[in-house]
Amino acid sequence: MSTACSNASPPTSAAGAKFAGKWAYATQCGSGHFLSLDLHQQNNHVRGEWSEGTNLRGGGGKLEGDVRNGKLYVRHCSDDGEVGYEACPKFSGEEDYFVLEQEALVRYQKFGSEYKRDVSLRPDVEVQPIPAEKCADTEIGS
Repeated sequence: MSTACSNASPPTSAAGAKFAGKWAYATQCGSGHFLSLDLHQQNNHVRGEWSEGTNLRGGGGKLEGDVRNGKLYVRHCSDDGEVGYEACPKFSGEEDYFVLEQEALVRYQKFGSEYKRDVSLRPDVEVQPIPAEKCADTEIGS
């Protein structure tokens, strides 16, 4: 079962959750998808940079947010103003939140007034490749 479609509520992380660091996600399924974050945290406030896209198109920019009840709620701005966010330095309203789960940073995307579990980012260690998600076998009949 894909975690991208789950509506389950996440377990709450500790109030003093540390989100700082470099995080990454990648899949080669379909037209591909990547997401990387470089987060800097001071107390409950987080700032950083993001990059996200597919094999066809991508974008990046800055983010900022606050940790409340173990969840990091973020606002984005984009370098080019073309990926659905305000152009930097103006930030969007709160769009997504992240939680820490078993050494992963899990994104919950906002859809209307609800949040849905999306991707799990892993620590981005320079000497290791980003772990890629396995694709489902989509071939029909042989």
